[in-house]
Amino acid sequence: MPANQSPMSDTTEVQSGISATIFELQEAFTALSSCTTEFANFHPKSDSTQREIEACSRRILEHDREMKGLLDKTKSELVDDIKRAAEASVRAKIVNLVRQEVMRQVKEQVDEQIKEHLPESLQQQADEGKRQVEEMKISLRNS
Repeated sequence: MPANQSPMSDTTEVQSGISATIFELQEAFTALSSCTTEFANFHPKSDSTQREIEACSRRILEHDREMKGLLDKTKSELVDDIKRAAEASVRAKIVNLVRQEVMRQVKEQVDEQIKEHLPESLQQQADEGKRQVEEMKISLRNS
């Protein structure tokens, strides 16, 4: 200890240093308390945000399930519609082919029976009559 200082002045300096340190510690604790309060208040907001995120996630998953169901239903309906359209198209073509074949066979059989039942001269007359009718149709169209 220097000669010009008294033990009281050393004590005062130490007390002053301790007081300053205590004051700084109180300020630090006050700041820490403030931060702790802010953090505590922030945490529920985080929980709220987490709940909102989870709710959004559930809504998105539900929406995905609904859209998948709708997509599956639409695909199924399209497949059914395409099947029905294909069946109708094929059925119409088959009916048309059968009709043409029946008409061809009927004409063939009628022609054979006419040849069998009518004498040749009558057949020639019938053929000539058909030819004349065709010529008259052509003349009428041209006039």
